Amino acid sequence: MLLVLLLQQQQLTTTTTTILLLLLLLLLLLLLLLLLLLLLLLLLLLLLLLLLLLLLLLLLLLLLLLLLLLLLLLLLLLLLLPLLLLLLL
Repeated sequence: MLLVLLLQQQQLTTTTTTILLLLLLLLLLLLLLLLLLLLLLLLLLLLLLLLLLLLLLLLLLLLLLLLLLLLLLLLLLLLLLPLLLLLLL
């Protein structure tokens, strides 16, 4: 009788240990998943930042091109001004 009780007790402890181990494993897996998700989010944020930087660079390039065009137009106007004055006289 005592032996059966002892065996049952042993069985109970092994089951609880297995359950606890399984829970620990589940927790570890959840933690890993969370870490992976965080990493993915960080990567996404980095990608977004890179995209924003690229957009800013493109905008800067466009602005520079516009400035160059304006400068060219001004130069053309300065070159044509004496001709216009000559035509008026």
